[in-house]
Amino acid sequence: MSDFFYEEIHRANHDIPYIDTDMTNIQYCAHYHEEIEIVCIKEGAVNITVDGTLRSIGQGDIAIILPFKIHSLETPVHSKLYILKILGSNPDFSAFDLYNCVISPDSEKYRCINGCIYRLIEENTLKDSDPLKKLALRSATDTLLLSIARLPDISRVTKDNIIAQSRDIELLKTINKYLQQHYNENVSLEDAANACHMSMYYFAHLFKKATGTTFLSYLNEFRLEKVRHKITDSSTSFTQIAMQCGFPSIRTFNRCFLKHYKITPTQAREKWRPGCKI
Repeated sequence: MSDFFYEEIHRANHDIPYIDTDMTNIQYCAHYHEEIEIVCIKEGAVNITVDGTLRSIGQGDIAIILPFKIHSLETPVHSKLYILKILGSNPDFSAFDLYNCVISPDSEKYRCINGCIYRLIEENTLKDSDPLKKLALRSATDTLLLSIARLPDISRVTKDNIIAQSRDIELLKTINKYLQQHYNENVSLEDAANACHMSMYYFAHLFKKATGTTFLSYLNEFRLEKVRHKITDSSTSFTQIAMQCGFPSIRTFNRCFLKHYKITPTQAREKWRPGCKI
């Protein structure tokens, strides 16, 4: 991604939603995008943070993340899930807030939302050559969007919330730009705060509030994303990769890698090598 916080992969467009029914064991750092994102837990659990609030959701639960909401996803155990992304321009869902973004099977609206999701998934299995596929997807998408717009916990975003959301996004853009240039150096909390022209304590508070994680945790995740692109090169040692990506020691690198990806660097090199499905 050219902008680490704005997701430029796994994108939807106005005609075709993004649908992945084969997701397992995900680790997505704090980011945002213009689509509505829907996460359905089929097995296991997901720790989801939206606007700095952490929720743990389990099998059967559905999470709905509205556009431009800063969020992260982590599976603490082996998990299977569906992820859908939909562009909804009428109404503009970025102008709304969802007080409770998690819909559980015992919720009054669950059956309706779950049915709409599965209809959309089913219509997506039509062959691309089918002349009715786009119409079918559009119809199923509109029905799902209407059901989301009618959720009892949805409301218009207040002016104060819009200001806070814009502030958080600008903060993250600044940090991203700084880390792109310095992630392989010995970056401290004070360095990051200075890059944002803030005191160290105010920056730490604001960053945690915006992302739900500490700057140090995010820095390690940022570095691990760089590691992911290097690790399939078997000619480069893990010690070299750790140093190139800013980890102070191979011990710290191994600990962070295992915690984040739930596998060792050696296992990842084998799993992520070209030709293997990630």
